[in-house]
Amino acid sequence: MYNEDQFHNFFRMTRTNMENFLMKIAPKFPRSKSKIRIEKKIMIAVWTLATQETYCSIADRFGCATGTIFNIVREVFTVLKKNISDVVIFPNETEKIRISKVFKKKSKIPGIIGSIDGSHIAIKAPSHNNVDYYNRKQHHSFILQGICDDHLRFTDIYVGAPGRMHDAKVFKCSPIFLKLNEIDFLSTEHHLMGDGAYPNNKFMITPFRDNGQLDSTKTSFNISLSSVRQCIERAFGLLKTKFRRLRYIDIENANFGIDMVVSAIYLHNFILNEMLTECETEEPDEDNNL
Repeated sequence: MYNEDQFHNFFRMTRTNMENFLMKIAPKFPRSKSKIRIEKKIMIAVWTLATQETYCSIADRFGCATGTIFNIVREVFTVLKKNISDVVIFPNETEKIRISKVFKKKSKIPGIIGSIDGSHIAIKAPSHNNVDYYNRKQHHSFILQGICDDHLRFTDIYVGAPGRMHDAKVFKCSPIFLKLNEIDFLSTEHHLMGDGAYPNNKFMITPFRDNGQLDSTKTSFNISLSSVRQCIERAFGLLKTKFRRLRYIDIENANFGIDMVVSAIYLHNFILNEMLTECETEEPDEDNNL
């Protein structure tokens, strides 16, 4: 039995968070004749994402065969991926207003509702088309494109583009690109922010290109934009810190790797939502009421 600190270290959430997660996701599983309880399956999958232990080690820890652990993990990841829209939600109109106010307060730039970027997920060389996955950093990867809000929650994801692909092309291939070009999807007063790899247009703000001749106004704008745009880098960093399996996915099946990343994002957003709920429900200190 783990104490609270050990539990949080191994499962990346508190016991209460885990109980809430089990209540939320367990009903999503199809009926099964398996003798292993769904709760145990979920904890095995979370442990797998949170650590870099081998499947043999995880099997020994949970008292299962190695093949059983692999099948359990695939089953749980399939359920999480299927239900990812429960937690990865593009801001509605109310949220857009709230988010843009937060970013404007920090940067003085109005209308920002999210930050977009791509992150490489290092993988073992795929058995097919491995050249496409060999990136400019000289290792194999696929790309996680993410948009996040001010709380570092992912509000849109596109996972699996080959590591060799440029961020701008990944963006144009992603479903969000098509949605952003729909007339009613995003008002003219709201936009995303990205780095210089992205197009500067009606729904995207990017920094001015620094050709060595930027005036003070443009330089100041770039600094302000960078100060808030970094939230997406922090979101990627938090994701990979919590779920260390994403630092290197040692499997040849790219599709399984994609399911793994999507599942980690499900947990990432769920945990952040839990933390926000806890903050909202905390009673104020008595001193504050004096």
